[in-house]
Amino acid sequence: MCSPGKTATYSYPTNTCSVICGDGLRYTTEVCDDGNTNNYDGCNSACGVEKYFVCIGGSLTTKDTCYCDLSVVSATFSAGWTRIEVTFSYPVQISAAGADSCGTVLGSTLHSLLGVGSSCSTSDNKLTINLGTSSKFTASTKLSINAGSLTITGVSCNNQAFSDISVSPDSVSCIPAVSIVAPTYLSLCVSLKLSGVASATTCGSLEGAEFAWTLVDVAPEWTEKASYVVVVQGQLSAASGTSVTIDSSNLLASKEYTFKLTVTNAVGGSGAATVSVTTNGEITPTLNLIGPTMQYYYAYQHIVLRAEAEMAACANSVTSYSTNDLRFKWTLDSSSDSAVQALAQFTQTPQNLSYIEVLQYVLAPGRTYTVGVTAYVSKDPDVSTKLSARIYIKNSPLVALIRGENRTVLPGQAFSVDGSQSFDSSLPRGKTDSALQYSWECTVPETRAACKFANGSAVAEALQGCSTKELYASDFAAPVSMELRLIVKKDTRTADTISGITILSALNDTAEVADAPYVLFPLSNGLLRANPDSTVVLSAVYPGEAAKDLNFWWNCVEGPCEKVRFLSPISQLAATVYIPSTGNSSVTFSLSAQRGNGTVANSTVTLGMNTPPLSGSISVSPSSGYALSTRFEIAAVGWTDPDGDLPLQYQFEASEHADFSESVALSDQILQNYVQSMLWKPQGDSTTIYIRLRVYDAAMAMTESVTTVEVYYDTDPLKYLSYITRLNSVYEGLTTNNIEFLIRVFAVRFQRY
Repeated sequence: MCSPGKTATYSYPTNTCSVICGDGLRYTTEVCDDGNTNNYDGCNSACGVEKYFVCIGGSLTTKDTCYCDLSVVSATFSAGWTRIEVTFSYPVQISAAGADSCGTVLGSTLHSLLGVGSSCSTSDNKLTINLGTSSKFTASTKLSINAGSLTITGVSCNNQAFSDISVSPDSVSCIPAVSIVAPTYLSLCVSLKLSGVASATTCGSLEGAEFAWTLVDVAPEWTEKASYVVVVQGQLSAASGTSVTIDSSNLLASKEYTFKLTVTNAVGGSGAATVSVTTNGEITPTLNLIGPTMQYYYAYQHIVLRAEAEMAACANSVTSYSTNDLRFKWTLDSSSDSAVQALAQFTQTPQNLSYIEVLQYVLAPGRTYTVGVTAYVSKDPDVSTKLSARIYIKNSPLVALIRGENRTVLPGQAFSVDGSQSFDSSLPRGKTDSALQYSWECTVPETRAACKFANGSAVAEALQGCSTKELYASDFAAPVSMELRLIVKKDTRTADTISGITILSALNDTAEVADAPYVLFPLSNGLLRANPDSTVVLSAVYPGEAAKDLNFWWNCVEGPCEKVRFLSPISQLAATVYIPSTGNSSVTFSLSAQRGNGTVANSTVTLGMNTPPLSGSISVSPSSGYALSTRFEIAAVGWTDPDGDLPLQYQFEASEHADFSESVALSDQILQNYVQSMLWKPQGDSTTIYIRLRVYDAAMAMTESVTTVEVYYDTDPLKYLSYITRLNSVYEGLTTNNIEFLIRVFAVRFQRY
């Protein structure tokens, strides 16, 4: 008999037991027994292990379980830490590939660390895991692979589970970029704020990145005051920023402190930045020169530089000095300059502002100027803080102008070709500029041949070097049309403009067809362009028969004619026309003349459309504040004119109504691109004030932009006492206690300072 509990065949009379393959019990003579005699499932019909399989777990009491004979050769970060490549001993494929392949292979826990947009795929011996955005898979994360999720390519087998797979680092370092913003000098009364920003370079998400602030290079004698400095650490926010505020009472005077910010990203890359802050030897004003340290202007601009300063709140108890004791001193190129109109004495405002003004055309183009400002205590001028900024005066463009632009010249008339109105915009208008060089070109539009006088000489040669030249219609073989081009040069700058002149021939009184009337260009600015949404006057002369014997009529023949409106009778030699803003590049008008015999002749004039200023915006700083307390700076930023009609002018206004049905002018049309003004709080619960900017070019084409600012009441009504007193001096008998009414009336009447 065979051993108890064993399945075997007993043979008589040999008295032997034979092992049964496929009974699920592995005897010592069997390599494997998986409980069946099927082939291709890892353990074949002869209970032998098949190729690509490994069978484990079989015994005299249990059957074997067969798996793919897979092993992990390596796992490595690649592609700049954005991919994990797992290499196996055989070619593999995902057993149930689909949209959630990573979930099949790795399981939900690991899958959730891969980030948004992650994916898993196989090729040859590799499993590739592409990390998504905001991945939390770090260099220390262990990789696990679910059992049965992979097969050997071409073989029906399931893998064993793999766990605790370490992923080797990428060959590319992944260090985040780190920067710190901090003041260079610090008053001992002002808390020190350090602001740090980190950004990913070419790899490595900052999601969950860790940061640490430390104080470095601490001298031994500082120890007692540096004891407060511990490592401030945590995880970066989604904005990748961190800040720390340090009580300056813990800092020593006249010392340089170096702070370090270290940021370590999810894949172990560590970046750092340091910043040095020097404490003042005594409590001095905190001074800020508003704007960049290098500013650019044109000579025709009105320049205003602004500074703000304050004494720390603790200064009064330490030194008895306060912000009210501050004064300013300005210098230009380190010396006093009569060209700089400075406010020598500080005037108390909520922002503690002082400013200097540099008038137009005072500073020379092509030169850099250094402007310095010192904030000092009037009681002790040695207690001061100095700052400086540079301003560079750019070469302004030249502007070429031909007076009269396109014209028609009657037979026998004298006429001027006049370019003397051309100018250098870096010089005041009207100032004679002997450095301008004039050259002329003249062509016949129909043939592009050079213009000639009747004697055959070139017109352009007669004009060369002249700003103005008197010519006569009788010197030409009329009729003739000419296109004059004026080129103005100075140093390295050049400008040009084109004008058309038509010289008419003498009339033939016996002509059977009515001669065309001569349409003269009407615009007062001398340009053959009209502004969108504007009114122009078209006018003409008729040199032949008396105009009273003819019938005339104007008509729009090309362009946005369906929207053009004639505002005066069209049956006269002059017509007033409204031209809308439609986006068209030009509009063409015709004037017809009809004799009594019914013959008709026509003349036309084409007006190009002037393009208004483009590409700018309006900004208000700060974006919110208090009525009659906060001084807002309202600026036009980045405006240009595509036609080169410079200089630009700016007009600002404010309203509590979005449609500006009632508004307050903050400025006239000015060359300065910003204004400063206090504002009022709107009536009722609203806090929104609408600010409108209108930008005009030299031809008076206009573009507007609107923004908003929030204006509140100050919680301390006593701050308005001085304003209310001034109101009472203006409005005798004003007894209302309605603060809202008083503030609004005051702001409308006295809003500019």
